Amino acid sequence: MLYPQLAVLYEKAATELFSTIENETAQTILSLIAIIFKESEDGYSIQNSLISIPDPLSPQFEETVEAARSLILTIVSLEEGKELIQEELIRGRDLGTNYFAAEKETQTIFFKFELEHIEEEKKNLLSGELTEEDKDLLRVYQNKAKLLKAQIQDLTKKISKDLQ
Repeated sequence: MLYPQLAVLYEKAATELFSTIENETAQTILSLIAIIFKESEDGYSIQNSLISIPDPLSPQFEETVEAARSLILTIVSLEEGKELIQEELIRGRDLGTNYFAAEKETQTIFFKFELEHIEEEKKNLLSGELTEEDKDLLRVYQNKAKLLKAQIQDLTKKISKDLQ
């Protein structure tokens, strides 16, 4: 929420992953993405301005991002049922997480949702009698879950370093 340009970077992955998940966080992210990518009658979208945001190390970065956040807050305040996005945008400003930590947090969210999905698939497989094909698939899921857990742990350590 604090760095809406991450929505542009992760739009495809978020849409694919979150469109099948009944979760408040997932739905909030999808709502924000919809706002960012919605085009006006003249073809303008917030996405257009987010693409031109300078590098995070640039002196103009924070000023440009703040302008994008303010624009999103203005749009959100005009729409019914978008209070959660508004609250999260304001909370993000208060937290003041730096861009690099926020990017890693975004990646962590994707890994956690993917892990949750894999754990559910494993559970479904184990609820019935396992065929050889099921056993092979279960091994694939277990390996993927192990990899995701390691990636989440690694990113969590990196986030802690970024926040120090």
